[in-house]
Amino acid sequence: MRELLSGGRGDRAELRDATTVAGALRERIYATLTGVATLMLLVIHVEDETVTSSVVSVVIAMTTLWLASLVSEFIAHAATHDTAGDQRSNVRRILFTAGQSLELILFPVVLVLLSRTGIWSLRTALILAVSALMATLAIASIYAVRRSSFGLVARGVIVLVELGLGAAVILAKVLAH
Repeated sequence: MRELLSGGRGDRAELRDATTVAGALRERIYATLTGVATLMLLVIHVEDETVTSSVVSVVIAMTTLWLASLVSEFIAHAATHDTAGDQRSNVRRILFTAGQSLELILFPVVLVLLSRTGIWSLRTALILAVSALMATLAIASIYAVRRSSFGLVARGVIVLVELGLGAAVILAKVLAH
C-alpha cells in the first residue's frame, strides 16, 4: 500500500502521475469491497467451509477481479492512447493499476491459513481478514481527503460517509448471494 500512497515504486515516474495513482487507488477500493464481500459470505457460511475452500474462494475472487481489471485497463488504454508510444511504460502502468487486487489477497490468505495451526478458528480468521480489509478501505478514504480544502471535522465526516457507503455496497453484494 505504501507504494500506492507514495504514488509509485522506486524511480518510475510513469507510476507517479495523478491518473495512474487515481486508477490504482480506484482498483484497490474495488478489490477491497470485493474481498470484504467474499469474506463476509464465507463468514456467513463458515460451517460449510474449510481453510482450503476459504483460501481457494478468496484467491479465485481476487484473481478473477485482477484479470477483469487487466482486460479493462488494456481496452481502456488502447481506446484512449496512442499505442505507438513506450510500450514497456504502458504495460508497467497497466500492471501496476490492475495489480492492486493481487496485493490485497496476501494478508487475508495468511490469516486464514494461520487458522489451520489452531491459533484461532476459521471464523475468527475470516473476521480478522474482513477487519484488515476494512482498515485498508479507511486508509484509502483518509488518503483521498487528506489534501482537500475541507476542515478536519468535514474530512472526518467524508471518511465516515465513504466507509458507510462502502459497507452498503458490501451488504448489497452479500444480500445478492
